[in-house]
Amino acid sequence: MAGVFLALFAIYVVFEVSKKPRVLILHSYATDYSWVQQVSEGLNRVLADKPYSLRWHYMDTKRHPDMAFMLRAGQSARDVIEQWQPNVIVTVADNAQALVGRAYANDARFSIVYSGMFANPREYGYDKANNVTGILERWPLATIRQGVEDIFVTPHPERTGPLRIRHIGDASETVAFLAGQIAEFDWGQDLRVETVQVKTFADWQREIMKANTEADLVLFSLYHTLLRETQPGQEPEVIPPADVMHWTQQNLEKPNVAGWGFSVEEGGMMAIGVSALEQGEEAGRMVVQIIDEGKKPTEIPSTSSQQFLIYLREPQLAKYGIRVPQIFEAFARATNNYYTE
Repeated sequence: MAGVFLALFAIYVVFEVSKKPRVLILHSYATDYSWVQQVSEGLNRVLADKPYSLRWHYMDTKRHPDMAFMLRAGQSARDVIEQWQPNVIVTVADNAQALVGRAYANDARFSIVYSGMFANPREYGYDKANNVTGILERWPLATIRQGVEDIFVTPHPERTGPLRIRHIGDASETVAFLAGQIAEFDWGQDLRVETVQVKTFADWQREIMKANTEADLVLFSLYHTLLRETQPGQEPEVIPPADVMHWTQQNLEKPNVAGWGFSVEEGGMMAIGVSALEQGEEAGRMVVQIIDEGKKPTEIPSTSSQQFLIYLREPQLAKYGIRVPQIFEAFARATNNYYTE
């Protein structure tokens, strides 16, 4: 009788679980990336108490940018989708869109909610898809411009000519999309911004040393796919991002600003950064509208990031003699993003 009871109980559990709506959260990257952790925290704030079956899958393409790995990662994610048959797929960051989301655009079996996406939706066929909505990730360029002007331009009326800003990023597709947005943005008469993308850590080091003489301010985006120079036949190796930023802060002689907070977490001076929490929370709300309210993705307007956070590192500000508006410091302290070491 005990065996029969256990068997019936197991069948009941499987049946109840099978009735739950299934949500697959597909991350382009891995859990050691603080941005991923914050997006996940935002999703959990909305979805953790819902009666859904949640499954998390990490493609880890940031540490493995070579095409062979990414193709395998994409196939592995598609295998999970075909086997588990989720009701909603949350695709986070551009690699998940390129390697997986694009394949399921207009597939009536699944609803797709994208998050942390820099590319235009048409890059992945989302503009013509009837099963896709989501939130775009966009740097707060107007706020960055205003912050830079308030800190580096207005207090220095003696300056002649525009402030030379060097945006340095890795060779990832995300930085390429961002570079296009930076180039199209109106920086005004007082700021001149140019972008440099590099593939190897050696190239990054050379650009940092050039910035010491050719720039007034350095703007950091991503530096997470920089490769160590290897001999022919050797496997490509990505330099740990924290090591990149540590070397950079040891050798850079110019103040620096970033568009993501992890740069300051890893030693940088200042960031006016996209809120990863917002990316997760907004995607989570869209999932709830699809599952609980029965809305089609096309009935949920796509949106773009609206929130930003301020990150400051006190020793770096002191190193360059930089004074920030009091409200910047108050904002950073209030959100636990003010670093004193």
